[in-house]
Amino acid sequence: MQAKAWASYQLVGIAKDSITKGTKDGSVEIDMSSVVDSTGNKRFIEGNIVLAETLPDGLQVSYSKWSLSGTHLMIVFAGTIDAEKAIPQTYGIANVVLPPYINDKIFPLVGPFLGSFNGMIADVVTYNVISIPINVDKVPNGLRLDWRTLTAGTNNRSFRFQIDLLIDSE
Repeated sequence: MQAKAWASYQLVGIAKDSITKGTKDGSVEIDMSSVVDSTGNKRFIEGNIVLAETLPDGLQVSYSKWSLSGTHLMIVFAGTIDAEKAIPQTYGIANVVLPPYINDKIFPLVGPFLGSFNGMIADVVTYNVISIPINVDKVPNGLRLDWRTLTAGTNNRSFRFQIDLLIDSE
C-alpha cells in the first residue's frame, strides 16, 4: 500500500525519513505507511481476508480485503451469487486475520459477538437491492465473518459488505 497524504502541519509518530520537503505549494508530502502509534505499530496497513476452504455452492468472491487507516479498520467483502442458489443457514464464510496489536483493540459486544452489519445484495437483471446482514465474531487471531441465511433468487446477484470499526489511536 502506497498511501500518501498532504499536510502543512506537524504530525507525531512519523519517521523522519518519510517526509519529503519542497513541494510546489509549500506543503509537506508524508508517506503514510511510515505512520506509527505510540508503541511503534504501523497505522496504515492492509491485508487479505482468508476465505473458508469450502464456499457455498454458487458463491464467488471477487474482492476480500481489510485495511487499517489510522483509527479505522475497514473490511470489504464482495462478489456474486448464481441464480437459484441460496445460503440455507449461518455460514462461516471468512476470517480476517489481524496483527495482535490491532486485534487487542477490538472489544466484542457479548461473548465473541462483535455485531451484525448490513451489506447490500443486488439482482443484476432487475437492479432490485436488499439489505442483508453478516455477523462478525472476534476470534483469537482476528474476526470471523458469518453470512446469515439467504434465499435463492431468480437471477444472478452481486453483493458487497463494508464494515468500518473505529479503534483507538495510541
